[in-house]
Amino acid sequence: MNSMKNKVLAIIMIITFFSVGVTTNAGVGKMKKITNPILPKAGDSYLLDRGDIYIKAYSKKKNSVIYYTTNGKKPNKKSKKYTNPILFKVKRQGFTLKAINTKKGYKNSKVVKKIYKQIFPAPPKPMDGIECETIKAGDEELMGTFKPVGSEFTYYVYADIKEKNKTIKRYKTEVKNGEWKIKLGTPIKNGLTVVISASTKEMKVNFSKGDKKNEVIVSIYVPIWKRIEQKVE
Repeated sequence: MNSMKNKVLAIIMIITFFSVGVTTNAGVGKMKKITNPILPKAGDSYLLDRGDIYIKAYSKKKNSVIYYTTNGKKPNKKSKKYTNPILFKVKRQGFTLKAINTKKGYKNSKVVKKIYKQIFPAPPKPMDGIECETIKAGDEELMGTFKPVGSEFTYYVYADIKEKNKTIKRYKTEVKNGEWKIKLGTPIKNGLTVVISASTKEMKVNFSKGDKKNEVIVSIYVPIWKRIEQKVE
């Protein structure tokens, strides 16, 4: 009798085991695969403030998590988690970025692979450089001209007021129609030194197609600086 009960229990356990397995596998089979992460590709272009370059990744699904690697290995949930733009400090030979998109209730996306290589085209050069009217003691504003090449850039002129080689005040103004003007607020004193410099506000980053599949060339237009110095008398 006991042996019969044991056999029945064993059969029930086997049936239960296979039922659970089938149900679980069926559930996995019904899971949808999440959309791939979106990485910068050839044809993309954007402007960045002066500083480091970053690679931005995107996802069409809300609340998804992107994981990535830059060492050539396939990313998984133990890889680096994408929370902010990826800092792009890379030698000219570039690096390979691999990324996957993940979300609870979805299968992981396919691995997206991009090879980023960096080049530095020559930045635009000023036609006439910076010009500044002679600065005299008692002046309450500075003015001059700066005529750069490249209308897609925004330029700023900076005035550093120095006393004994130490900057005591910095002013900043945007170049408009090739001219600039800075209001000091108080008359400038005799004996000080004024250093005038100019720079682009932004760096332009272009992504273009490389020679190999999935290769992206990153062209960076770096800020330029020009300087002149005047002694206040």
